[in-house]
Amino acid sequence: MKLILIGYPGSQIIVPASKHLVNKYLPGFEVIYLNYEGPIEGWAKYLSDYLSSIPDTHIIFSLDDYLISGPIDTRQYALAETYIRHHADVKCIKLCYSTQEEHEEYPVTTQYCIWDKDFLGWLLIQLKAPIHTPWEFEILGSKIFKEMNDKCIYVPCIPYFTNSSLSARWEGINLEGLNQKDIEDMNQLGLLPQVNQVKTVVFGGSGSLGHALIARLISMGRNNILSVSRNEASLVALKEKFPSIQIMVGDISDAWTVKSAMVDAEEVHVLSAMKHVGLAETSVNSCIMTNIIGLMNIINESLQTKPRVLMFISSDKAAQGNGVYGCSKKIGERLIAEAERMNPTTKYRVVRYGNVWGSNGSIITKWKPKLEKGEEVILTDPEASRFFWTMDEAVDLIFECITKAKNSDPFIPKMKAVTMGTVLEACMEVYGKSPVKVIGLQPGENKVETTDGVVFSDQCEQFTKDEFKEKFLLQDKFKGEVKKTAEHFKDVPIQKERDFISCVLITREKEYPKAVLDRIDTDFFDEILVVTECPSIYHRYLMASKAKNDIIYVQDDDCFVNYQVLFKHYNGQIINAMTQPFIDKYKDTGCTLVGWGCYFEKHMLSVFDSYIAKYGVDAHLLREADRIFTYLNFPVKTVVMPHEDLNQTPERMGYQPGHYESMAQAIEKCKAL
Repeated sequence: MKLILIGYPGSQIIVPASKHLVNKYLPGFEVIYLNYEGPIEGWAKYLSDYLSSIPDTHIIFSLDDYLISGPIDTRQYALAETYIRHHADVKCIKLCYSTQEEHEEYPVTTQYCIWDKDFLGWLLIQLKAPIHTPWEFEILGSKIFKEMNDKCIYVPCIPYFTNSSLSARWEGINLEGLNQKDIEDMNQLGLLPQVNQVKTVVFGGSGSLGHALIARLISMGRNNILSVSRNEASLVALKEKFPSIQIMVGDISDAWTVKSAMVDAEEVHVLSAMKHVGLAETSVNSCIMTNIIGLMNIINESLQTKPRVLMFISSDKAAQGNGVYGCSKKIGERLIAEAERMNPTTKYRVVRYGNVWGSNGSIITKWKPKLEKGEEVILTDPEASRFFWTMDEAVDLIFECITKAKNSDPFIPKMKAVTMGTVLEACMEVYGKSPVKVIGLQPGENKVETTDGVVFSDQCEQFTKDEFKEKFLLQDKFKGEVKKTAEHFKDVPIQKERDFISCVLITREKEYPKAVLDRIDTDFFDEILVVTECPSIYHRYLMASKAKNDIIYVQDDDCFVNYQVLFKHYNGQIINAMTQPFIDKYKDTGCTLVGWGCYFEKHMLSVFDSYIAKYGVDAHLLREADRIFTYLNFPVKTVVMPHEDLNQTPERMGYQPGHYESMAQAIEKCKAL
């Protein structure tokens, strides 16, 4: 079947990368690239004219700037192609992974779809007069389609990563959803556009938010990043973590440092700040020098160099302007607004949000080690409420602001809040109980916060204790996973013969059972990832998503099979080991066990997206993730193999009371997908 990939003005910068991934992951198709370079309002007519010139009854159609992130599921595709050829009422089959909500809202899409060619041509003719862009095709086409009796069905078999070429001309290609090996290969082959070489300066890049921002920039393909900080040790550590970046030691209160850093800069992020509320009250001069004078230096330089974007990170404490820190951020926002009036060429943007959980100085960094040791913890006021969100959410907001904000007015997200007493209760349930000393609010602190001066943290939507624990603490605990490499197995000789299999091991215990670890051969696995104190089965797959290789092997902590023999049977689909009695028990369920030993491919993890989109991270996902994973990726190949029950843990990760009842409920949810 013909695979027709059409461009539009701006998409050509991504086509070399797109072609590389199509050739790798979609073999066997007759691929035709339509390089349309005319006015964008002629896009629809150009495509309809081409379709009328070919004799095919069915074709696959997509824009040419979607990046394929993994192999096509050939079985699912064969079913889709057969189905549309034998069902005249089906005009389109969507092949890309998406949520059910997206499918229902936009049955017509520019992503990879099998189309009845004549119907697609007719649809383009109906819409070509008002249509100027591919996005209007999706919106208006979907509206017409929903009014008809014809069908569009969803058979996901192509993992892809959405990318906007138009924004990529300035923002850079977002590569975060792609396989790291593919990114490295495309960089080496020079397939990524020069747009990613624009210089990006991160002032304060050695902090926790700076780390996260730089990681995101690198995942977007940026390869000219400069991090500026006065902390030498943190900068060196940052460079070791991200070797491709440049670093500069310096303080933004020094105008010469700022001037040197901003030479040829296109995008500037101002994260540098004195953030500790109490220290700001007692070190007013230092706070002013960094938060105000330092920002003025950056702004003054931007008036000369005119970077494309200057992003300033503000705080919810600027809304009330109480205390030295809050006042300094309030003044910073005003300075940015003034700069915008003086230099309309640069996009001056401001994000204002609350506490980033786990950042340097965050309360958890003080409480956690004390709670784990049973030592006294300090609490200011249990009724004081604060806004919290994750590091990923904080970074997301930066790019959302760059894309959506119209001016330098503070870009403010909707955030949930929680009392500090509730936060401490949740922490104690996870890390252990300790005596508490309540000292009252300190100078410069507010009992309640606000991001916009209208809605305060005691009036908005609140986290319950369990919600807070699930979102922040269990994830925080998960981030304590241990990466075990060859150095952990000091008695095992290291001979690198394989470099493409990641092994993922989980346990509820504080240490992974030595009886199992000693059997893991580092000659066979290139990467071994271990999660200790693992709170749920689902975390097995969260860790698997972090693996660097496409092929992943998993097993539980209380059994052992010959994984090398099992691998000989691996053919690209899920393959697991079981004994015959358990094969009989799982017969006709559509799912299977994973924990005795299982190989699968990383892209298969995308099935969790549709489940979470409909049900969220619910109790069934946490408990029955293995069954959900295998059911949604069926068929699974099972090999009858003996296993050794090592009995190292008091509780099996995957077998608990009510197992079969819970499994049946999870399967019913999967059927609804």
